Amino acid sequence: MDKTAVILIGHGSRVAAAKQVLPDLANMLSRASGVAIDYAFMQFAEPSIGETIERLARKDLKKIVMLPVFLANGQHVQSDLPALLEPLGQKFRHISFLLGEPIGADHRLVEILNERLASLLDTGRTGEEIAATSFRLIEGSADLPTEPRSREVAKRVVHATGDPRLGRALVFSPKAIDSGIAALKSGTPIITDVMMVKAGISVSLLPGQNDVVSALAFAADSVSAPGATRAARGIVGALKKYPRAVLAIGNAPTALNEVCRLLDENEIEPPLVVGTPVGFVGAVEAKANLAGKNVEFITLPGTRGGSPVAAAIINALATLAGDLK
Repeated sequence: MDKTAVILIGHGSRVAAAKQVLPDLANMLSRASGVAIDYAFMQFAEPSIGETIERLARKDLKKIVMLPVFLANGQHVQSDLPALLEPLGQKFRHISFLLGEPIGADHRLVEILNERLASLLDTGRTGEEIAATSFRLIEGSADLPTEPRSREVAKRVVHATGDPRLGRALVFSPKAIDSGIAALKSGTPIITDVMMVKAGISVSLLPGQNDVVSALAFAADSVSAPGATRAARGIVGALKKYPRAVLAIGNAPTALNEVCRLLDENEIEPPLVVGTPVGFVGAVEAKANLAGKNVEFITLPGTRGGSPVAAAIINALATLAGDLK
């Protein structure tokens, strides 16, 4: 990127507050991408596109990438911008100019509009009505699985996190939902890695009056490898007491790795492992480790996840189990 410059292009306005939106977006995009972002206006404000390109062309550049912050592929994108760029391209023949697509009808815009709409619709509504509205909005905006039960689980996760991108990111083993529902209906205990997951599980939804226990309660009495985290020690201790429990791990990759170790050693037989630990250290590897085991699982690959995700998955399965009564 040393020889490439990036410019956000906006329409421009004479109103100061409106002019500030484009540089604010440039700063946010720069932080998100790790790339230096310039900005320029088509009219009514400075710097203009020509001024910005003239300044950047003094550097040793090979490419200038331009991102139009316009909703549609209208006249500005189809005609006005090419007309502005043609003489600049002739003047700076050593630089290639790349013009990006306009924003268009992107589902990520729907996320923002959903938030605005929800804030306007919830006045005077009950909690149940607000939740129902939220799920309808999720149905309309999130990219969800087509299989009905997986879709219900994904909706709960999107609702818990506020992130429609997670709808299609969940990974289910072939019989994960069947096994999870059967276990919950039969009253199988649920072990969570941390108290946050336990707190997020709605016990009123559980169809079998299932016990929900946090592994941390077993950490002090557990014998594990030297230097093991409390969550790892706790999960070992909890599984000694409940070797056939449903597992909901949303925070600690070390706890999930202990589960995988115990699976390899045939010491436990969980009907379902929900493995969604979050973070940049060990989470990706732990979830990939789980996906390779001979066990029914639901996971969220990558660095994303967390206690709300694990709890939402259990709540979704509990709701599905309750619907089958």
